[in-house]
Amino acid sequence: FTAKINGKYGIMRHCPECKAIVNPKWDGCIACGYKLADRLIDCHVKSAVLGRTVKMILDPNTPGQVVFDGAKYAKAETDKLKTLDRESLLSAHIIKREFEGTVQ
Repeated sequence: FTAKINGKYGIMRHCPECKAIVNPKWDGCIACGYKLADRLIDCHVKSAVLGRTVKMILDPNTPGQVVFDGAKYAKAETDKLKTLDRESLLSAHIIKREFEGTVQ
C-alpha cells in the first residue's frame, strides 16, 4: 500500500509477524525485530499514472532493481523517470514493458 510520509507518498507494507507498518527499504521491523531483508516483496500497488492496480516485486537477491507491471527497472532508470511528466512516464513505461529496453 502507499502512505504519505513527510509530504511524499511511498510504498509501505505490514510486518508479517506483528502487522506494524514497515518501509520495504528497512531490513527489519522496528516494532518486533522481524527480519525482512531476505524476504521477497511481492505486492499490488495502485498506480496513479497507469490508472490501475499493478504487481510490484522487490527481490533481495537483485538489489537496486524493481519489477513493476512486468517491466524490470534499475535504480538509475527510476531516478531518470522521476523527472518526467505523467504522459511521458506512461509512454516510457509502455515502451519499457513491451521492448524490455533500458531507460537512457
